[in-house]
Amino acid sequence: KLQLSVEAGQIAIWIWDLNTNELEWNDQAYKVFGVPDNFEPTFEKFGTMVHPEDLDYVVQATQKTVETGEKLDIQFRWNRPDGKEIILTGRGDIVRDEDGNPVQMIGINMDITERMRLLENIQLKESQLRSFVEQAPAAVAMLDTEMKYITVSNQWFKQYNLDKKDLVGISHYDIFPEINEMPEWLEQHQRVLNGEELSNPKDKIVRMDGTVQWISWKLIPWYNEPGEIGGMIMYTADITSEVYYTEKLEKEVAKRTKEL
Repeated sequence: KLQLSVEAGQIAIWIWDLNTNELEWNDQAYKVFGVPDNFEPTFEKFGTMVHPEDLDYVVQATQKTVETGEKLDIQFRWNRPDGKEIILTGRGDIVRDEDGNPVQMIGINMDITERMRLLENIQLKESQLRSFVEQAPAAVAMLDTEMKYITVSNQWFKQYNLDKKDLVGISHYDIFPEINEMPEWLEQHQRVLNGEELSNPKDKIVRMDGTVQWISWKLIPWYNEPGEIGGMIMYTADITSEVYYTEKLEKEVAKRTKEL
């Protein structure tokens, strides 16, 4: 089975042989795709589990990557053998031989089903928001118009390595002082408090202690009553490991290309 120094927590890492259509992948791939350990992966088998409505999109995007060398970056539905439908992201890159012919594709997949469900549920009415935020199994925060916390989810503390204390009434900028040096983030926050909905699938934050964290985020205003903004809902997902493994993927492609 494929080993890339360290097994990813919930990241499927794979190598597709373009000549034989055989797939080689890491142990976590069986869990992500929901297949038994004795499952022997091939590109054809992979295609049978992609949601029928997404199959052409996945095939065409993959073919484009093979033909042009453009990096694969897709999102699609996947039908697990147990009947559960999940949403996967897929990223990949091509390995070429010394003549420039594509011989392999190396890629990763992540299950983002829960992330997408939360983004849909975050559109709930104000009367439901507080309960939703507190119970959310992801990093979600509810803030007022002065960017002071109203409530947060348990995952908020975990994702940002915060002491589990009462944040109510504390400014977001006191908890994350580095944002005061990020004018683009301050400007985005103000836009949301003026009624816009903003999101970013990949953003970088450098903490005061120098720690680098990559996140995807969505910010939406919430309303006390129609037309009166009460603050914002902030949803973030830590994608540091995904970015890390994407970088490893690119290094692995470069390494294999050099070997070929």
